Amino acid sequence: MDRPQKDIHFNSTDYNVEPPERVEGYGTDEYASVGLGVEIWKYEEQGYEGDRDGVALRTVVTANTRKGIRYVFQKNRLDEWYDPSELTDTGITGDDDGVWINIPFYVRFYGGPGAQNTSFTYTRVWVSSNGFLCFNEESTSPNPHYLPNFNKPNGVIAVYWTDLDPSGGKITYWNQSDEVFIVAWYNVLNKANGARETFEVVIENRHVGGYPASYAYARGQNVIKFLYKSVSDSAIVGVENQEGSIGTMVPMPLNGKSVQLYPDAPSPEIRELSIIASKQDINAEIAIKHHQPRGYNINWLTQQNDPLSMYDKAFMGVLTLLMTEAADTIDPLGGLSLSILLLTVELAAEAAKATWPAQYLEAKDAGYDQNTAYILASAAYKPLYREGHWPVDAWLATAIDWIFRDSDGLSHTITIQGKLVYYVDGLGNQTLYTDPVTITMTPDIGQTFETAKNVALGTHYGCLDTADRADIYSFDVPASDYVIEISMTPPGSANFDLYLYNPGGNCKESSNHGGNSTEEIKYLAKSGGDWYVNVTWSDWPGGHKLDGVYRLVINVYPAPRLTVLTKTLGGSSFNGVMIWVDSYWDYSPINGLAVLPRTHTIIAKASLQIGDYKYTFQHWENGETNNRRTLNVESNITIIAYYKKEYNPPPSGGCPYVYTWNGSGYMLDNNVLGLSEVSGGSDVEDYYRLEHSMIPYYAGSRFSVYSIMLSEFENEHSYLDQVKLLAVDHPPDVNVALTPEGQILTYTNPSPPVSAIDNYGQDWLPWLLEPDNNYYQGFPGEWLLIDFGNLDVSQTAKLVLRANLEWKKDYCIHVQTLNENGEWTDRTVLRTRYNWSTLIVDLSGYLPNPDGSLKIRLYLAGIHKIDYIGLDTSPQQNIQVYTAPPVLALHSEGGKITWKLLLNDQVYAELLPGQQIQIYFALPNTDKARTFIVYLEGHYQTTK
Repeated sequence: MDRPQKDIHFNSTDYNVEPPERVEGYGTDEYASVGLGVEIWKYEEQGYEGDRDGVALRTVVTANTRKGIRYVFQKNRLDEWYDPSELTDTGITGDDDGVWINIPFYVRFYGGPGAQNTSFTYTRVWVSSNGFLCFNEESTSPNPHYLPNFNKPNGVIAVYWTDLDPSGGKITYWNQSDEVFIVAWYNVLNKANGARETFEVVIENRHVGGYPASYAYARGQNVIKFLYKSVSDSAIVGVENQEGSIGTMVPMPLNGKSVQLYPDAPSPEIRELSIIASKQDINAEIAIKHHQPRGYNINWLTQQNDPLSMYDKAFMGVLTLLMTEAADTIDPLGGLSLSILLLTVELAAEAAKATWPAQYLEAKDAGYDQNTAYILASAAYKPLYREGHWPVDAWLATAIDWIFRDSDGLSHTITIQGKLVYYVDGLGNQTLYTDPVTITMTPDIGQTFETAKNVALGTHYGCLDTADRADIYSFDVPASDYVIEISMTPPGSANFDLYLYNPGGNCKESSNHGGNSTEEIKYLAKSGGDWYVNVTWSDWPGGHKLDGVYRLVINVYPAPRLTVLTKTLGGSSFNGVMIWVDSYWDYSPINGLAVLPRTHTIIAKASLQIGDYKYTFQHWENGETNNRRTLNVESNITIIAYYKKEYNPPPSGGCPYVYTWNGSGYMLDNNVLGLSEVSGGSDVEDYYRLEHSMIPYYAGSRFSVYSIMLSEFENEHSYLDQVKLLAVDHPPDVNVALTPEGQILTYTNPSPPVSAIDNYGQDWLPWLLEPDNNYYQGFPGEWLLIDFGNLDVSQTAKLVLRANLEWKKDYCIHVQTLNENGEWTDRTVLRTRYNWSTLIVDLSGYLPNPDGSLKIRLYLAGIHKIDYIGLDTSPQQNIQVYTAPPVLALHSEGGKITWKLLLNDQVYAELLPGQQIQIYFALPNTDKARTFIVYLEGHYQTTK
């Protein structure tokens, strides 16, 4: 934690600070458990010795040796029996069934912890049809296991555990007095051997050695008896503690017998309990004061309502409330593996007073040397009834002042540890330590990238106040495609914000939800290196200010990867299907796309044409038939879209077509040179952004070769003068498209319209939100009114749409905005193509309209389809454009014709119906995203 610049009360009810106020550790072995809780209570600026800063720590150590309890058993002839017919029916009639039954008195089993009341005892029990009781869970398992066993259920009283069927018999109980509790299984079917079994369990409200208990041996355990009227030798019998770490089995035969279970010997006894604080630097001091020993069987010094007083928060925790069973399966992050993990201070105090007769625990004065201070409490032997005993549960609390001699420029570390000394019969005194709790106070964290504190992944604590309003941390991201997860919990209702910066110092993500909010960021890093997180203090509205300590958690891990494949219904793979993953799109196969671990929307193109074949989406690998699906991606996953493949050659005529190489063959993209239809035989220029991906025909270490194919069909004669391939390199989160004039513009995440009303009053908005082949279709003279609502278009306004042409290439879409007279005025015309193509129009000089609206009208002069519209307001991004002339051009009949396509010299490469030209281009490799544009100059004529 960084050092505050003013007084901070970490447990103030005004601030309700939660993140760092308490830390804990524990130790456990076969016989005992010891827990340590440290509350970071207060930081005082110049509050010690007049001018020194310091931290007040409230510390509690708890211990129990009751987990060493072990049961033994004694067999006798059956000399008592309770008539099942006189007991109450449990209502259990089905196979593998169970029910909770109340117990009319407190039951202590292995010392707890209980799940129902304040004294760590049980007042109800789960009765299973399969011959057992359990206290902490509802189990009807028909498959018994040897005892002890970590497999559930645990905390079991196995009277006769096997696969039983109560039909034809009954299961009854008695809980009408405070002296005895009975459960009887009468004439139940043993499914393993077909025998009918009759047996009972009795729990008495008295203890071994008479009443009251002989505490040195019984430790308050109730008498448990098993009574067997008529049983076969096919079951598991015995008891097991709540963790499955200790248990006792009773062997067969048992027919006509009774079994009594009781603790074997005294549990280990506490001799000493201490708290040790240490430090290593000479610029800090440690002082211990206000020690206060307490315990289950330790006398309260005063009968006050809140005996824990100022140590309550240090006391309240999973590890320090382990007090009874605790144990071998403690998870420091998850607490005990039992049903009740946390108790309130009041319940813990009441439990401490109610459990055992009071005994004194004497605390010695604190010891101290230059770097270590400690407080030690020693237990005293006290006679009780016929036997004597020592404490088996205890706790010790103290206040520690950690004082700094420097101003605020040094780091300081204090280590606090709990120590238990206990006695075991036959072994003598044993020593058990808690895990050490280490607290580090660092100088104030820097407020610039240059002074940022470099931290490892994990949890960190910092402090912000009116004198210190920002903390900047740096952390390492190993490489690109890593997920960065950050959460920041502020103190109580404070308003702290969270910002994430890349290695270049650019803010990539932020979270600012106002006061009393945990801020969270999850971001996919596209580069490795030192990233930065900034925690910033903010005023509440009205100038309300709250200071304090926040908790910051930083996690970085490889992003899960999504692979999307496309196959025919026959199982053959093919490529080139447009796939959308949220706002990102590419052509299949999408191999190992790094994504955030969350739910994503994935869309596979509904239908497409590749060469002479039409592919139509049928279903996903999981059987879903909608080409749009949601998928939760938490780890690497592969999904498959299946398509029906049909022979469907493109229509004859209608311009030459361009194909792209997809790795295994040429795939139809779109028609080109469409303006030639109205050029009267003159050459035209055509810039077209290829819709399909370009897979290298040959991939080299520095350069790669890409290929397209031009093809002509019936009734067309094409004259091609020049062909070039443009490679546009851009960041992966940026897209590019062409204006009607051939200008390359960038766009990132266009905003959708708020409405799209046609001239008949129909709103087509749902059909225009995604490029998914669900489209609006309009006819000559019709129009579509697009309203983008309230967007900031002060930087730019770029209309992005995807459309195709149904009829006549010389009929266009007119893009219109309002003029000063409120009249719709053409701003540009869009010439679409036979297949879907993406177009962009710069409307920066025309929007907003004179009336302040962001409305656009698309007026149709032909039959057009539109399936996506958006308005991009991001500035033009940096792009790199490489222009490549052909390095080789092969005519299907004329051979090499490369030289004819290099210059604009009216030396033509000709294409007749049924002919093709394969053209190859060399381009440098790149680590950026790349979009391809083909440029053609030439014309075509219709033949008869």
